[in-house]
Amino acid sequence: MKVYISGKMMGLPKEDYTEMFDQAQKYLETLGYEVVNPATFDYDDSVSWSDRLMADLMELKHCDAIYMLPNWRQESNGAATEYYFAKGSGLNVLNVEDNLFEILMKERYAPFGKAED
Repeated sequence: MKVYISGKMMGLPKEDYTEMFDQAQKYLETLGYEVVNPATFDYDDSVSWSDRLMADLMELKHCDAIYMLPNWRQESNGAATEYYFAKGSGLNVLNVEDNLFEILMKERYAPFGKAED
């Protein structure tokens, strides 16, 4: 399962959000997920916020799920947009409260495609 990490970045020091996203990536990879970490995307400073968001959504479009960091609700228009895009696209929405190991096992061992709850 390919998972996109989403959380607040704007207004935070790069070191702070990079550490949060990197920790989430390591955790998800430990569970066997393929991870898309937008904190590692290397955008030129001339690229506008809206163009960055559109590029991020194109990455998210190719994922099976989105993993919401706990800070995503803290006035993050980008993370909120990613959340609603993922929900509207039918992607699984995951967060720190979910038992990700159980979700992964359901996905891996469902006999015919995606597991149903």
